[in-house]
Amino acid sequence: MSDSLMLCADYSRQANSQLFGTASQVGVWLLLEYTRPWGKNATDENELPTEVQTWLQTQCGVVSNGRVQFIRRGNEPIRADGYTFIVAVASDMGNSRLYRLHIPNYEALLAVDVAGMVAGKAEFDRLLQSEPIYLVCTNGKRDISCAKYGRALFDGLNQVVGVQVWQTTHIGGHRFAGTAVILPSGLTYGYLFAEDADSLAEATRQQRVWLEKLRGRALYAEPIQAAEYFLRQFTGGLDDDAYRFVRSEVLPSDEWWVTFEGKGGQSLVVHFMRRPSSTPIYKSTGDAALTTPPEYHLLSVNRME
Repeated sequence: MSDSLMLCADYSRQANSQLFGTASQVGVWLLLEYTRPWGKNATDENELPTEVQTWLQTQCGVVSNGRVQFIRRGNEPIRADGYTFIVAVASDMGNSRLYRLHIPNYEALLAVDVAGMVAGKAEFDRLLQSEPIYLVCTNGKRDISCAKYGRALFDGLNQVVGVQVWQTTHIGGHRFAGTAVILPSGLTYGYLFAEDADSLAEATRQQRVWLEKLRGRALYAEPIQAAEYFLRQFTGGLDDDAYRFVRSEVLPSDEWWVTFEGKGGQSLVVHFMRRPSSTPIYKSTGDAALTTPPEYHLLSVNRME
């Protein structure tokens, strides 16, 4: 890498690398408070009991697009009073949910019915949380960009939303650091600075999408994320629940038609193409070779009667 001292996030910003359509696709988030040191691949390389590690991976296999994240509030010592475990279920049908429970030890996870929470069983309603949470990647062992921009962003959000924000091990796309995910909606943002904390928190409080820094809705595949971005840019509809994905069609030429339904029942079709970027980037700090990510180009948005 010729720019060996340049962080991948700085390189991407200078290259004006397209932000939208880049969120990692996740439907169910399993967030475990883990205060021991985080390594590069923290959720695979840790001191959890083997049966707990196996249980976590098994849960990801029985839910749709499940993902394990470690979380912590700060540099806490190893705790003896138990840990927080959060299950966030994303949906665009108006029933996204956030469950939070306290476990006395990690082995207690083995008795948790994640599938029941994902299915929305009434017996778990007592665990539901009404306030959203913010995840900020701060794992410098994975990429130094996340340590530099993520920790500053966490500190900024901590001043604004307090205990609603957590540090986490990996969100994906550290070249967009600082990165954050709002749960349970799954709205993912990038290129965030500490001074963006107020704007991000205000949009979240109003249950609106902050289009300027949007990477995408993690519930959707990347092309659908791009389509939602184009749709909201075209219509100006920023309410989180303004649109729901219906279907997509794609040609071998990578030309897409993605249909959404508005709150009034109207169908809107976003027509765009996906092409390799004209500006290669480094996906990670220290990469030896450039990578050419995809870019999305809008062709039209049509309202269907």
